[in-house]
Amino acid sequence: MGVKTTAQIARENQVHPLLVTQWKNLLRERMPELFERGGRPAAEDSEKVIAQLHQKIGQLTVDLDWLKKKCKQLGLSLHDES
Repeated sequence: MGVKTTAQIARENQVHPLLVTQWKNLLRERMPELFERGGRPAAEDSEKVIAQLHQKIGQLTVDLDWLKKKCKQLGLSLHDES
């Protein structure tokens, strides 16, 4: 917007000026997308992320249960057995 120079922004945020330039270019390229969706992620994108997170939680739960079983078989104790 011309309010501050790239160097001023970089100095204030303790980043390299090239990074500020890259951010500005990315914002210019993607700005129309932000306004098309009203600045909010599409509902299907949110649902996809939620589904991926649920899948990851399930996998981590299975892994934890397996590790607990193996530790018990080996006679090892876990510090946090919940």
